[in-house]
Amino acid sequence: MPSADTLSLGFSENSRTYGSTLADERDIAGLNMTKTEMRDAQYICLSAQGNEETAIEPRMHLMPDLEFQGHFSVLRGYSAPLHVAGVKIVGDFVRNYKRGSPSEFGTVTLMDGRTEVPLAVVGGTGLSDMRSGTMTAVGAKRLAPGHPCILGHIGARDSAYWKVRLLDHLFNF
Repeated sequence: MPSADTLSLGFSENSRTYGSTLADERDIAGLNMTKTEMRDAQYICLSAQGNEETAIEPRMHLMPDLEFQGHFSVLRGYSAPLHVAGVKIVGDFVRNYKRGSPSEFGTVTLMDGRTEVPLAVVGGTGLSDMRSGTMTAVGAKRLAPGHPCILGHIGARDSAYWKVRLLDHLFNF
């Protein structure tokens, strides 16, 4: 199993001391993370959670106006092995399709958990989709029978793409 020491968050030592990084969806895509890197990052986070090295606060919802048919989910957490605290805000507005936009947008703010220095503000829409797909694959790897040969998936949105892609990576459907 990988360790937090092997996971590169892409921050320079200077960013941990002096400033922060702004990364949009194109920057995230430009990292060209491999499926193995995504899986390893998820294992590190799950291992930290299992070892009680995380603090994960309950999800909060913000409903700006019932007329908008949407809400924001605010998720907060800390990972001791990575020394990173973060806040993710994900909106879910069902009418966004009328504007040609996804129903969900997300933003992640990361801070050094030891100094509160901002590390990054990251476009979290694609990351949320990748994380959902990775978590599904990690769970399936532990729960699926020996060598499954059939995949059934119900769902849409971009997270469905990552779920199917990463499950196929693990099981070669």
